[in-house]
Amino acid sequence: MIMGAIETVFTILIVLGIGYLISYLDWYKEENKSFLSNLILKVSIPCIVVKNILIDFTREELFDSSGLIIISFLGMLFILIISSLLGRIFKMDANRKSSFVSSASLGNLMFIGLPVIGNLFGEEGIPYLMIFYLISTIFLWLVFVPMFKEKEEEDSLRGRLESLLSIPLITLLISMILLLLGVSLPEILIRPISMVGSMGTPLALIFIGGVIYEVGFKNIKIQRDTILVILLKFIIFPSIMFALAVALGMNNLQIQVFTIIGGMPTMTQIGVIADEYSQDSEFVMTNIVVTTLLSLAFIPLTMLILETLLI
Repeated sequence: MIMGAIETVFTILIVLGIGYLISYLDWYKEENKSFLSNLILKVSIPCIVVKNILIDFTREELFDSSGLIIISFLGMLFILIISSLLGRIFKMDANRKSSFVSSASLGNLMFIGLPVIGNLFGEEGIPYLMIFYLISTIFLWLVFVPMFKEKEEEDSLRGRLESLLSIPLITLLISMILLLLGVSLPEILIRPISMVGSMGTPLALIFIGGVIYEVGFKNIKIQRDTILVILLKFIIFPSIMFALAVALGMNNLQIQVFTIIGGMPTMTQIGVIADEYSQDSEFVMTNIVVTTLLSLAFIPLTMLILETLLI
């Protein structure tokens, strides 16, 4: 499995490099960026969700997923509490604290997590990622986004619920409901859905490569708070997920998947949200780039540790 992790990292690095090169050559303009983001999040990823939940998942597996939901919820809750406490201990101001807590807690599950879990564990690991994605998205819009908002009226329950309903999440919920009802897709739809879904992984990595180029290595400033984010991302959060999975009696595959999920780099969308609300977006973008690049080293290291512990 460790060789699979190394191969996965090299694959990701090469495709990230393609995205970086495309941006360097100035092919990746603002309108292309918007189109690519929409294509990934609103078309390709929903197709991946449908395929891995409605086609590859079973009702029995869904009924047995309550423990996975508990792990996802507790993991998000614990990392939120720990990062918030660190923000208070190190006396971060309100802007920095919201950016710090979000950077440390929210992982890039779709753009990085999906290709990593798919390459390491195959399609069997994707449903576990989707369950964590469900819980993570709920935390994103009901807990983390309000941290960035300054006006009380923007922080209404209705506004949070409207923001929560992203297309991938709606697709996930509908797919789970259809699966529970025993509805299956006609054979004629399975192949095009699989084909469109297969675009998501390379396109997402190309998109992230473009983000890395836009931020620029010369603009990256490693500060104390970024080091804390790295510590939380690659040591504390994976350890929490590992401990929870073991404590709740998960099998080895589930333990490995959730541990790797805990070590995903900072979610790309946090940079957009921080910029929209003028909340230390430069710090967030630095965290995105640094944790994305460091994840390429920590993924094989985490897999090596897991193989040692789970013998």
